[in-house]
Amino acid sequence: MSAGEPLVLRGHAALTGVWYPVGSFEEMLRPGCFGRTLGEKPDVVLLVNHGHAGTGLPLARTSGGTLSLSEDDRGLFLEARLDPDDPESHLLVQKLARGDLNGEASFGFYAAGQQWSEDYTRRTILTASLHKGDVSVVNFGANEHTNIGIAADVAPRAMVRRPVTFAPLPDHTTAAKARLAALRWSTRKG
Repeated sequence: MSAGEPLVLRGHAALTGVWYPVGSFEEMLRPGCFGRTLGEKPDVVLLVNHGHAGTGLPLARTSGGTLSLSEDDRGLFLEARLDPDDPESHLLVQKLARGDLNGEASFGFYAAGQQWSEDYTRRTILTASLHKGDVSVVNFGANEHTNIGIAADVAPRAMVRRPVTFAPLPDHTTAAKARLAALRWSTRKG
């Protein structure tokens, strides 16, 4: 790739209608859960590993016009126009090309509406807020079936479900408190 060559990243940062493990429970994003937030034109940044493994400098941003988000029949679709002169963009592209990053993605959001199963082992996100959140290329996504890559290189992965097992908790009250504590941590603004 040469300097000035356009770099377009495309893929799904989140999938709807699919259960995936999140710590001690499973989570599913209800189809349509992004409609409200996308209509509000949220300010969302594109990061690598949610900014935890590096500087957290955005590679693209919705408010800057370099990141666009939409919801399709698979989930939250993103298209980012990366700066071809940015060394971090080149590093990301190289790591995707080499397979060091395998195209898994994730997103940082706030659960604006949610529903828990009676035993707190499953959470359905009814409405998600993306404002001041992120979409990220990650080493290991919670949902391994997300996909992200450079323009035409993005191909959907087979939807294979992994078996999920949960360690038994002492009683329902303890389990509920533990899951609520995990939920508060995962949805806290930060």
